[in-house]
This record gives sequence, structure tokens and C-alpha cells, in this order.
Amino acid sequence: MENLLEIKDLSVDIDGTSILDLKGRTIAIDKGDVIGIIGENGAGKSTLINCIIDKIQYSGCIKKNFSVDELGIQFQINSYNKLMKVYELIQIVTKKIKFDERFEKELSQFEIKQLLKKKIGKLSVGELQRLTLFLVLYLEPNVLMFDELTTGLDYQKRTELLELVKEYSKNKTVLTITHYFEEISNWANKLLILHKGHLVFFGTFDELKDLYEHFSIIKVTSEIKGDLKEVCSKNTLQIDLGEKHVGIVAYNEKQQNLLVEKLSKKGVRFQIEPQGIYSLYTLAIKSPKKE
Repeated sequence: MENLLEIKDLSVDIDGTSILDLKGRTIAIDKGDVIGIIGENGAGKSTLINCIIDKIQYSGCIKKNFSVDELGIQFQINSYNKLMKVYELIQIVTKKIKFDERFEKELSQFEIKQLLKKKIGKLSVGELQRLTLFLVLYLEPNVLMFDELTTGLDYQKRTELLELVKEYSKNKTVLTITHYFEEISNWANKLLILHKGHLVFFGTFDELKDLYEHFSIIKVTSEIKGDLKEVCSKNTLQIDLGEKHVGIVAYNEKQQNLLVEKLSKKGVRFQIEPQGIYSLYTLAIKSPKKE
């Protein structure tokens, strides 16, 4: 069975600067996959999406077994006529002149019904995001690409909108870029991690756990280096977390409890990050391994 999307030896250079370098790597995406794309700002996440949709020039090969008509995309920034009213844009995109009861119910789900007579230029970031998502999902494309789909929304709105998106995108292929790791937890079946333009990991959550097996990461300030020498053994892995913080990796509960006990006795403040997408992502970019 052919992959729905295959990306091979991809690279992007702009004015002599490497933006994305996946040479020697292949990313194969199957029909029905939900891919969570994560990485720091400037990691190349949006560049990857723009390559897939032929928005920027690239080297390498991207093989797409779907048509443009099957694709729905939500960008962080969307170019709409600011003077147009919301209902006018909806009519153009959906080709519905009159809104029936079912259509109005869907508008209400995305909290757009009350915005219909508002000019697009007057919408908040969150309102614009909800409008874009409604337009993308209403057309029921088979392949969906989201770039920070809940940007500009508070936690409650993010959660509510995410549940709607999950419902509308069932049995579809999804590529979603996010900084909110909880968005892809219990949704994405594969993770794609980019770091400084390079592919660090692509595969399932279980494969990532096997590659970076650990129990937790204990975050402490790096200004207590002397104390850390007394707390950590020679075999203990320490990783630089930036912003004057160090992570101590605990590989089992016993080791974590011992570290916590020693840190507590010294009066060192710390924060425990249990194994999860965030801790696995941290290890992937701070202590990468060859797959």
C-alpha cells in the first residue's frame, strides 16, 4: 500500500542559509495518521508544511497521493478582505446563500453565529481562528494541516475547540503544528520532532519512549552547581534546559526519590516533570540519539 505522503531528502536554503535540512531522511505518512509536529520557534515546522503545499522552493522529493481538492489548511495568518463581513466570506467559501437550521447549528458550535455581521477586520485573533477552522472543516477535506490551531484562545476555549476539531477530523489524515503538547496527547498517533532545521525523531509515541526511556526529569536552577555535584552520581545524566536551569534525569522511581531527598535536604528548589511528551521531547532535542 502506497503512503499518502512521502518526504525524502528534503532541504530548504534561503539566501545561503539552511532553513530545513532533512537530507538522508524519509518521512512516510499513511492515510489516517495524525502527526503531531513539535519543535522550538525556528525549528522548521511551518517551513515543512509550506514545502508540502508547494508554497516555497525546496530540494528533495515530496510525493503526494492526494489532490489539492482533498486538502484543508489552517495557517496562523490568513489573508482575508478586512472590509468583508463574516457571513459574506462564509457564503463565498461554502457556496451557501441561505443558512439552514443544520448549518446554523454548526456555526453555533464554533461560536461564529454572533459574528456574522461583523467585519473581518474587526475580529479578534481567537474569533478569526475559529472562523478559519470552521471554513476548513466544513468542506470536509481528507487531509488536514493545522499551524497552531488554538492560538489566541484561553485554556477553556482551546479545550472546547480542540474537541470539535477532533470530532470533525475523525478518519482523516492530520498534520498539526503545536506548542501545546496536551493538544496532541491522546490524539496524535505519531510525533515529528524538529530542532534547528533537523529531524530529531519521527515515529510513534511508544517508539519515542523506547528510545528515551526514563522515569522523570527533575528541573533545578543551574546556579547551584556545587550542590549538584554532591547530589548526582557520575552516571547521572544532566541536561541544560536553558534560562539557568538544569534537568536531572531519573530512570526509575527509586532514583527519583533519592534525588528528591538529597535536594530537599540541601534546601534546593526543584520541579518534577514525569515522563510524558514534554520530557521525551526535551531528551530528544537535548541528548539526541541515532534512530
